[in-house]
Amino acid sequence: MKDLTDFMEVGMGQFRKADSNTSQYTTYLKPCIGVGFFDTLSKESYMLHYPDLMFYDIDKDVKTITDDFSDKSKIEVYATGGSINFKDDKGYNGSVLKDRADIEKVLKDNFPEGNVQIDWGNLNGETELYLNKPEGKFEAKKIV
Repeated sequence: MKDLTDFMEVGMGQFRKADSNTSQYTTYLKPCIGVGFFDTLSKESYMLHYPDLMFYDIDKDVKTITDDFSDKSKIEVYATGGSINFKDDKGYNGSVLKDRADIEKVLKDNFPEGNVQIDWGNLNGETELYLNKPEGKFEAKKIV
């Protein structure tokens, strides 16, 4: 990937805002879900990395974003991760599929359809999510 010196890492369980000069990334999205929000007007962004929605309030976080940015139609959204396990030996798949559905609903209820891109992770896979500010675009890198 690119040189990460100008990037802000968003770790597991974090919800972080970056100014217009700072790109963001989050890694190790297996069953975890990562979502990036990029305001194309201000060039500011938010990114989150949630391991389980049971412990986080996505509605509250989306409200923080929509209150902070002046025009929802200018916010680009990208969701990824949420991989399910082929064996499901730990019984996580049901929870992951529910989290995916909850994220999809919240994003579709709060942002224009054309501004939301959802690209769930591969079976048994790991995904990394990058927001490159100079290019103004998201990139989901699927490791497996």
